[in-house]
Amino acid sequence: MCDQLYPIFAATDPRDGGLGLDPRSIGVSLGVEGIVVVYIQLVVYPRLERKFGVLYCYRRGLSFAIPYLVSMPFLSMIALHLQTQAGTSAMSMVVEKVVMWVILMSLMTMRITSSVMAFTSINLMITNMAPTRADLGFMNGTQQLAMSVVRIFAPIVSGSLWSWSIKHSLPLPFNSHLVWTLSAVLIAIVLKLSYRIPDSVNKFAADQPKPIACAEELDE
Repeated sequence: MCDQLYPIFAATDPRDGGLGLDPRSIGVSLGVEGIVVVYIQLVVYPRLERKFGVLYCYRRGLSFAIPYLVSMPFLSMIALHLQTQAGTSAMSMVVEKVVMWVILMSLMTMRITSSVMAFTSINLMITNMAPTRADLGFMNGTQQLAMSVVRIFAPIVSGSLWSWSIKHSLPLPFNSHLVWTLSAVLIAIVLKLSYRIPDSVNKFAADQPKPIACAEELDE
């Protein structure tokens, strides 16, 4: 949900729990994120997957998302401080702005690392679970359908929750932290459930040797 929420969060006034960034700054942050995606997808992930397996990468991707989700809404406190200190020295404001951007890009890197590792691993695990090569098309098609449905409703849910949370003066975590906290809780649950996934998803099932039928079954 928070992937779709970021541009709204970044553009929202800091007094409402956002960052107050202009469109150009939001575009720059997303552009840097795009460069990081290419590097992680083509360089980092293949090495981790070959060394540790798909399931390990999936769990690490989920675990990276939790600190990002918990930390991101607190960044608005720095943005609010920058907005309200109009009378302070220019050097002080520059230093605080640099600090805010360093933290923002660090969190964005954590976010994209989590996203690449988790979603790439999901694709590979579903491929690996196909009992035969003939089932690959159906399983991948079903997966893409499910992800498309989620992408339809996720922006609606996250946007509605964000609008509701900043309109009401409620305490933490029901204020502007609501969507972020809810996402962190959901991912923590998924991470716990991921330990029920068997290690067999690390290998392509269709290429694994089939068990030899016993003599009684052959006679039948």
